[in-house]
Amino acid sequence: ALGRVTIASGATLALTGTANLEMEGGFTNNGTFTHNNRTLEFHGSDAATLEGSAPLSLYRLDVVGAGPLTLAQNATIATLFIDTGSEIIASDSMPRQLTLTTALHNNQGTFEPAEGKVIVSGTVSVYGSSVTFYDLDVNNALTLSASSKTIQGTLSLNSGGAVFLALGGGLNYNE
Repeated sequence: ALGRVTIASGATLALTGTANLEMEGGFTNNGTFTHNNRTLEFHGSDAATLEGSAPLSLYRLDVVGAGPLTLAQNATIATLFIDTGSEIIASDSMPRQLTLTTALHNNQGTFEPAEGKVIVSGTVSVYGSSVTFYDLDVNNALTLSASSKTIQGTLSLNSGGAVFLALGGGLNYNE
């Protein structure tokens, strides 16, 4: 696994073939990152950030390290996987936006909402362990399954937005 990955302004990092990018340090995107439907895997045991001045779009982000991974820029992620004992913090000192387009799977990890906003911009399923959101903005179909989900801030159901609770799923609002 790589340490810290930094893409400079004007530079490009493209994942090709069957290559996934495994890293232990942070990820800074000031240039162009092309995921080509490959996975970015964070294995770090120390705190790290996803940051940069260029838009960040990921096909899949797997958080499998013990160190918390903090979102320090807005990002679009198709699938977010949080493994046992892992943590992702959805905002640094500034409120951030995390756009999900496919799924959030929490496998006994922690999704710390801070004051970030999660935007549902596709048919998205949230499954696995409990998840807490701060602001949740639903533009398409969102299915919450298997365990309780909590919204601490604002739930916005926009035109075309719908929330479905699967068997065993629950929704707690402003706890």
